[in-house]
Amino acid sequence: MIDIHCHALNSIDDGARDLSESLEMLKLANENSISAIIFTPHIKCGGDIDEFINKRDALFDELKSAAKDFECPELYKGAEVYADDDIFYADIERLTINNTKYILVEFNFIQFIPQRIEKYFNEIKSLGLKPIFAHPERYSYCQNDYEFLNYLRRMGVLFQINASSLAGMGSMNEFLLAKELINKQMASFIGSDGHSPRGRTNELLKMASAFPSDLDAQYLDYVLNETPLLLLGDEEIPDSSIGQIAKQGNYRRFH
Repeated sequence: MIDIHCHALNSIDDGARDLSESLEMLKLANENSISAIIFTPHIKCGGDIDEFINKRDALFDELKSAAKDFECPELYKGAEVYADDDIFYADIERLTINNTKYILVEFNFIQFIPQRIEKYFNEIKSLGLKPIFAHPERYSYCQNDYEFLNYLRRMGVLFQINASSLAGMGSMNEFLLAKELINKQMASFIGSDGHSPRGRTNELLKMASAFPSDLDAQYLDYVLNETPLLLLGDEEIPDSSIGQIAKQGNYRRFH
């Protein structure tokens, strides 16, 4: 498996606190059959991109050197970009995943205004970039308005859901939206969004073992293994959706 969303790079955001925790998370990745990790530390569009990249790259090199004595997943650089009105002025092309056209973005969880979100995605696309919406299932607005995500998908926005959401570790609304995105094959990626070797971990295989048993195993394999390879190779990820997402009736989380 390839973890496309992980905060295991230490001392740069709210993820791993130090080099020791980073190494613990790399070992957890090995134990969870993760063959590659994309480090996606947080940055705001209005942040100092030069400073961020210099710090990220130095920490990346330090971690790779520290991990050279044990079997380690392949490591790649990216970012999780917090999009706001500064996106119209920021040089976000420098914040893509592995220097591809793909960029992982998130938004304000409380002040989530769909008209603004649409403009942000249009701006990203106008730069020739391919936006990936990080964990849309965690936003209360999206939980209440599935049609907005249908609209974004028609725009060409890709979705990455968190393994913890699909494993039922969050709210019921979070779980239901994540499950529907998988059922309709609208989610292109599943990531750990791991922040720590304890608590919000990157134990992707462990979380996958708690996914509902009625999910399409072949599609899960596709979004955990194949689409990340296409992303890293800067190749086109085809739209594999089979209809639009819609709210379902009463559902027992596990059955």
